[in-house]
Amino acid sequence: MQSDGYVVYKHLAEVNPKCEFILCWAHVRNKFAMTFEARMRMPNGLFRK
Repeated sequence: MQSDGYVVYKHLAEVNPKCEFILCWAHVRNKFAMTFEARMRMPNGLFRK
């Protein structure tokens, strides 16, 4: 099962051993990009060019 990380889907995969839970790469990339942009605006951000 592929989803955006909504916890209900993860729970469904946990209770059904035939089901494997994976995240959507578009959502993963979006969360990384948002974090990257926020850190770039900080004076001593974690991410720097």
